[in-house]
Amino acid sequence: MSAPAWSRGAWVVLALVLGILAIAQVSLVNFLPTPWAVPDLVVVAVLAVAIARGPLIGGLVGAGAGLILDLIPPAAGPLGGWMLVLALAGAVMGRVAETYQPGPFTAMLLLAIGAGAVVVARAAPVADHFHVGVQFVGEHDGHVDVAQLVNNDDVGLLL
Repeated sequence: MSAPAWSRGAWVVLALVLGILAIAQVSLVNFLPTPWAVPDLVVVAVLAVAIARGPLIGGLVGAGAGLILDLIPPAAGPLGGWMLVLALAGAVMGRVAETYQPGPFTAMLLLAIGAGAVVVARAAPVADHFHVGVQFVGEHDGHVDVAQLVNNDDVGLLL
């Protein structure tokens, strides 16, 4: 049994809600003074829609929400990074929910697992970009000696 089709009004309302959530995320929630991570409202909304509506709608909503996040400043990654991750997360979460038809508690558990997977998927390219775990040439006690770094022959070839 598939869910009934959405009207244009429902798509417009969903786009407005995702846009408002994205703006609230980058302007308010990211600046909360919490000692731990802050919630990602857009990811939760995309995964909730995917659980409720299935893989096609989840993937489309994820792609749209990801594009919004990619275009809103401060966009700190490659264009399309959020779009790809959220589209895949929405489609996979929708497929899992469609296959297993979870109850309320299981749906919340799926939502938490999916949100954690999105965080890991978005953190992997960032960690690779900043060479996490790799010591830079000229690094001493966490500080990089720029003069030694520029004078290094391997780095000089790249510059």
